[in-house]
Amino acid sequence: MNITDTRVRSILIAGVLSLSSYSAQGNSFYSFGDSLTDNGISVREFGGAIGNAPGRYPGADGKFTNGSTWAEVLPGLSGLAFSDTSGYAIGGAKSGYTGFDDALVGAPTGFLTQIEKFSSDVVSGKKSLSKNDLIGIWIGTNDIFDDASLAALDTYVNNIETGIRTLQALGAHNFVLIGSDDVSLLADPSLAADPALEALSISAKTFNQKLLALNISNVNIYYFDVLGLLKNTVSDPGKYGFTHITSLDNCEANQCDTLSLAQQNTYLMKDSIHYTDRFERLIASYIANIINARNTLSVQSTMVGSAGIHFLQPLISRYDLQGIDIEARNQASPWTVFINGGVANGADHSQMPGPGLDPGKDTFKNNALSIGVDYRLSSEWTLGAAFNYSDIQSRQASKGGSNTALQMGQAAVMASFAAQGTFINMGLAYGAGQFDISRAGVFDNLAASPDANVLSAAVRAGQWFHFESVELAPVVGLDYWRSRISGYTEQGDSLLRMGVRGQQYEQLNASLGGQIGKRVNSHGVSVESLLRLTAERALTDSDRTLESYQRNAPNFNIKTPVNGANERPFGRLSAQVDIHLPSGWGLNLNAMGTFGNQQEDRSLIASFSYDL
Repeated sequence: MNITDTRVRSILIAGVLSLSSYSAQGNSFYSFGDSLTDNGISVREFGGAIGNAPGRYPGADGKFTNGSTWAEVLPGLSGLAFSDTSGYAIGGAKSGYTGFDDALVGAPTGFLTQIEKFSSDVVSGKKSLSKNDLIGIWIGTNDIFDDASLAALDTYVNNIETGIRTLQALGAHNFVLIGSDDVSLLADPSLAADPALEALSISAKTFNQKLLALNISNVNIYYFDVLGLLKNTVSDPGKYGFTHITSLDNCEANQCDTLSLAQQNTYLMKDSIHYTDRFERLIASYIANIINARNTLSVQSTMVGSAGIHFLQPLISRYDLQGIDIEARNQASPWTVFINGGVANGADHSQMPGPGLDPGKDTFKNNALSIGVDYRLSSEWTLGAAFNYSDIQSRQASKGGSNTALQMGQAAVMASFAAQGTFINMGLAYGAGQFDISRAGVFDNLAASPDANVLSAAVRAGQWFHFESVELAPVVGLDYWRSRISGYTEQGDSLLRMGVRGQQYEQLNASLGGQIGKRVNSHGVSVESLLRLTAERALTDSDRTLESYQRNAPNFNIKTPVNGANERPFGRLSAQVDIHLPSGWGLNLNAMGTFGNQQEDRSLIASFSYDL
């Protein structure tokens, strides 16, 4: 086995291992089409009639490939359930009700006949169909073989549209649609040009263009350009692990059936018109990548919002301690400069129901640095301003190996009012930055760098009550952030590039709780400590819809619903210690963590200050 073959095998195996970890979530996959998708139905249901027919090429298992079809491989890569009886495709089928082998099996075998049979199975309860199931369709090749005239192409495409709309009426929402291949690409280059093959080539390209022009609302159609993959394979066969690529130099013509599967898979073609197991697996890997690509999306808005709120909350928390001892506050210098740095961890628990979407959480880490200044305008009012740089990283190893990074700069203004034990602390911040998104393709990574901005606001109010040794205060608060992310198109493999529409997401949280504070003075050193416990709840609807599309199929808009985390109350525990030296230097430590409702926000901030 050569190095290239080993590399391709490793890529395909790694794809299976990383993507097959997806939970199926009860979703199923059903396939329709011709011999390029047939997973052995002729043996199961027709006693091998097609397999015994002269000129047909299936093996003893009724498949037209030497291993697995793309329809058998795809479900394992996208967390979908699939059994032998989930495949309705049959060799020789055309896009209408008939196929080449109707006389052999004694019944019509066309695509629309397959749809009717599946519909009957759903209505009778033999099969179930839900909105989150996935339907795979690859049909039209036999139609073009039978009649390659351009006038007939509209009929073929209309048949496919009829099938999709029929399934949509039954409740289907997600479809894989594979375009036509082009066998003329596989002709021996030493042979003279064949006008018939040229006509097939033109018809295949035109057929695909007409498929891409379909306009069916309220469905997600994942289009795969198999013709593009075939062209890439022919131009660089070694990259894809093939050494035999022409239709004449196929596996059966070289009597390769006694060879190992790995050796058979050095051939692109199993026979003159069907593909080997390796190419079928490549098709499945590409389609799975297209479907699963949306896993990178939901965490983006959460990361932007986290940057805003984790910048602003520590800033206004610095003022909480100032309300404990107004007299000490009045004696302090009016100007204070500070620098703080720290780390925050968070998680996005949003759920995106549908094929290929991992229900697992996305965790991220926020490293941030802020500098600022406070000015005590009066005994009651303090004003402040700060600047921040945040570097947020999310590595989604369980979701195909994607990495999402965000670098953001922010500015904030703050204000604090404290009088007779009453305190109100507030802040407003705005930031802008850029993502660096990288996700694994089938061979190479895809990348994108959309812009992002965030507007965040926070207010906290309470009333200190003095007891013998401590101060107690009930507190209420509101935290708000609104994130915006520009639309973008990935760079990389043209067969996989995803385009994403602009995103906007906002969240408003209310909090209610209490805090306890204490101040100790010794030898001119002031130590203030605070512990706060609040119950919080999101007041806004966290559900939203993300819109994406494939760059080579912009007419097929993919809408992915995002169900936000459960909006029942959760808890937040904060602790803060402030040490102030006679020299004017100060140290502030602020730790925070949430619990309940799957919230996993945690942060630790250290701040150094100096009174001018």
